[in-house]
Amino acid sequence: MHLAHGDGPRMCLGAEMSGVLIKVVLAVLVGSFAFELPGNAQVVEDSDGRPKSKGRGAELLMIVRRA
Repeated sequence: MHLAHGDGPRMCLGAEMSGVLIKVVLAVLVGSFAFELPGNAQVVEDSDGRPKSKGRGAELLMIVRRA
């Protein structure tokens, strides 16, 4: 929760609504674009079977197109 929303009995009444709105807006924005890895990306499977991309730290290059 954002610090400006406060806590306790005087907590902001719109705090939960703002969290929901952020999730909705993010879902709409992400749904409006297509994400793919570049052709030279190295993808490996993690020990639990999920794909991972090897790169420099947290950097992940992606191709983003309007869907």
